[in-house]
Amino acid sequence: MGPKTNPDTAPYRYQINAEECRSCDRCRKVCMAGAISEERGKAYVIDEQKCTKCGTCVKWCKYKAIQRLDMYSGE
Repeated sequence: MGPKTNPDTAPYRYQINAEECRSCDRCRKVCMAGAISEERGKAYVIDEQKCTKCGTCVKWCKYKAIQRLDMYSGE
């Protein structure tokens, strides 16, 4: 297993695009940090306090609804 990402110093964050998310549950199931939650009938959300920024959720999202945002680009 590779080194863990430090969520406090990583210069990016992950966000789920509500318009693209189909609440298929794939990202939530693979998130080892338990950072992805659902609210019935709505898109999933990532808890930035829990997220380790490993990127596993992005790889498993077949709808490409999760994007990595650069903290310093203003996005």
